[in-house]
Amino acid sequence: MKNINMIKVSAIVLMMLSTFFSCSKKGESTFGCDSEGELYYCYYLHEKVLLHEHVVNDWLLIAFEREAPIDEIVKYINQTGLFKPVDVDQHYFRYRACANDELEEYFGSYVRVNTKTNKTCAQLKEIMRKLEESPMVTYVGHGYIFNDNYPSDMWLNANIFVVEVKDENDLSDLYAVAQETNSFVMGAFTVSPKWFYVRIDKYSTIGNSTAMANYFQETGNFVVVDYGFFSILPVAGSVIDQISTP
Repeated sequence: MKNINMIKVSAIVLMMLSTFFSCSKKGESTFGCDSEGELYYCYYLHEKVLLHEHVVNDWLLIAFEREAPIDEIVKYINQTGLFKPVDVDQHYFRYRACANDELEEYFGSYVRVNTKTNKTCAQLKEIMRKLEESPMVTYVGHGYIFNDNYPSDMWLNANIFVVEVKDENDLSDLYAVAQETNSFVMGAFTVSPKWFYVRIDKYSTIGNSTAMANYFQETGNFVVVDYGFFSILPVAGSVIDQISTP
């Protein structure tokens, strides 16, 4: 294994959303979905933004148990027969929160997988459901492209998002919603005590982190949420990966 990239959580960059959405237009054959379901919107400045036109039809992000060996992960993915061969140096990541290094123990392994052919949204949902039947798999997320002038700028939907609480001394609402949804409060940013990481898995009541973040936002109990997107940017045969909001 030549190079396993450590994925870092960036600062909150909500301003970038306006650039991506103002530049984006309806996709062609490689992305776009005719469903405006719960998986396909998010909030920007408290306004709902539809995402169904930005869903990538041939990429998914799979989260695995932290203890899962990389060779077993690759073997499992290849045995499904659904995806192109996995390049460990390009597709496999460990996730570290640079805003709080103590949280690394909570994070598992991630692999971005490329389906052999483009899929409909219904087909992707069925693939995601089947993948989550594996005891090694904890979560499967969609990919999005927000600017089709730059199709390499793909954002993959991780199982972690960030919530800003109204009062860092009163976390009762945060833990109540987490308990209700079977999600996990992982800890606060070291330098921003009002911001908390929340993690979901396939056993959470809402199995998509964007939809779960929407639910937290819609309770009205929090200031804002920041969605967990992995930015996959090919550079000179390698990749740069980080969590942020596009």
